[in-house]
Amino acid sequence: MEIRNGRKEDLEIIKEISSISLKSVLPMKHFEKYLDNTIVAVEKNRIVGFLTSKKECVMNFAIHTDFRKKGIGEKLIQELMKKYRTIRLRTRENNKNAIDFLNKLGFKEKRRIEQYYSNSDNAIEMEWKL
Repeated sequence: MEIRNGRKEDLEIIKEISSISLKSVLPMKHFEKYLDNTIVAVEKNRIVGFLTSKKECVMNFAIHTDFRKKGIGEKLIQELMKKYRTIRLRTRENNKNAIDFLNKLGFKEKRRIEQYYSNSDNAIEMEWKL
């Protein structure tokens, strides 16, 4: 598997993975705006996951449902860990799989944010420090 910077030709599949994996649908302009801050995981010439960050803050992070539990998410997060001493992100409070995954990587729950998402779901802000 290869981790590389996102490219313009990757945008459609990044948006598709986001739509399949996350509960919110983001417009293409969002992915275009942050393309320079996006890394992708490629397996057998197919993008299987991506991570978008704004410095040490993860904005979007998704692995295609067919490729989960294969270490892809861990490799994307580890790529960011090479650049920053602290990483922060938010996930849905009811997303036990994401919270367990992040705890395994050393993230700690920092705070709960009520009605953070458009459907009024609460968020948990998590942080990793070197």
